[in-house]
Amino acid sequence: RSIRYDNIRSAMAEESLIAMVLREPALLSACRNLTVDCFSSPLLGRVFDQLCQCIGVAVSGRQNQLFVRRFAGLFGHNLSPLL
Repeated sequence: RSIRYDNIRSAMAEESLIAMVLREPALLSACRNLTVDCFSSPLLGRVFDQLCQCIGVAVSGRQNQLFVRRFAGLFGHNLSPLL
C-alpha cells in the first residue's frame, strides 16, 4: 500500500521535518507553534502530533533509539523511509 499526497512538495517537506525531529528530538522546541492543521497531509499531521506527545519520553543514547523504533512502530512500515 502506498500513500498518495495532494501536494507532493509540501508532503516531502513535512516528511523531512518529521525525520529531522526523529533524528534530533531537541529540534522539536523550534516547532512548538506547528499544529495538525499546519500540515497539508492529515496523516503527516497526525504523525507529527503523536511525535510531539511522545517526544518527552526520549532520552539521549540508546533509549532515544528505542523511542524512535517504538514510535515508528505506531505507524507501521510507512515511516521506514524517514528513519
